[in-house]
Amino acid sequence: MSSKKPYDETSRARDNVRRGVKQSNYLGTATFLGFRAADPFLQYGILSKGWANPLIQKAGGGVLPKGPPLITSTPFDSLGLSPYRSILFAMSVGSMLKQNTHLLTVQQEEMPPISGAVIGCFNALFNSLNSIFFICSQTSASANGEHFPQTPLIVGSALYAVGLFTEWFSEVQRAAFKRKPENKGKVYDGGLFGLSRHVNYLGYTMWRTGYAMAAGGWTWGATVAAIFTYDFTQRGIPVLQHYLEEKYGDQYARYQNAVPYKFVPMTTHPTEAKPAFISKTSQTQHSQDQRTRDRWESLPDHEVPTSSFPEPKAEDLATLTVDREWIAGLRAAAARDSAAFGGLGPGYIGVEAGY
Repeated sequence: MSSKKPYDETSRARDNVRRGVKQSNYLGTATFLGFRAADPFLQYGILSKGWANPLIQKAGGGVLPKGPPLITSTPFDSLGLSPYRSILFAMSVGSMLKQNTHLLTVQQEEMPPISGAVIGCFNALFNSLNSIFFICSQTSASANGEHFPQTPLIVGSALYAVGLFTEWFSEVQRAAFKRKPENKGKVYDGGLFGLSRHVNYLGYTMWRTGYAMAAGGWTWGATVAAIFTYDFTQRGIPVLQHYLEEKYGDQYARYQNAVPYKFVPMTTHPTEAKPAFISKTSQTQHSQDQRTRDRWESLPDHEVPTSSFPEPKAEDLATLTVDREWIAGLRAAAARDSAAFGGLGPGYIGVEAGY
């Protein structure tokens, strides 16, 4: 467990979601939808109407002149935004649509009014900072000396698109799994969640980073990436993991073993790494272990390859949760050659695990 104290006594106060409270709150939902729907109008005012110009000038900065408007022969032309500003405005609209759709069709937990207002303002703040950094001549990603489309815009747009899709699609996959009655009480470990246990958080961080990079360049993009990576790894993920460990128990522990990457695939935090020795991992690894045991059992005792056994640490043997069949096999192997197990006899193996 991530904490000796219950989730309700410790982690819940740091959680942004009312986990386990699955009910509707119409006022809270309307508050969130309203705040998020207002954001594109706010960003348009900053990008096109100069709403933030006095603030920039008061701080000693310059304001970029508006470029020629984008011509698409569609009603979009009435906005009068340049191609670059049109892309940033579209990012605001896209993030709003994703989050409002998620609340209406995917999220089951209650959205209280205060949470709806805080989360809505939080997103509006970061989007507004993006727009302000773009129109400020000292910080704008468009003022890097390149012709349109500038490199920060290209890289940022790619991160935004991939991140927004990753967050949306992973949550849709999980919601579809949870809606099936036969999956009640089960941990979802498929789809994109088979790559990382919190891949939706990674997706959010990616599109936030991409949006910031496209608007304010490399430095602002890196700053936003650091902010959200720190928040998720130090607060969001530990808090959610505490809840999931408490709710699902051994089932979640098996998921942790099968998918050891908590945030970015192929990168495991040292405290999250699972010992390879006799640990219960993915089905593929389990099948490989079974084939190895079958091969050993087919050999005469004196031909069992003792070098195949890694030397264990006593603390690993004392703390790992393993299946009984594997323990029995290890005991038999230790009886044949205790030296391969660091001198531990068969009676020691699995004692602390309760087998």
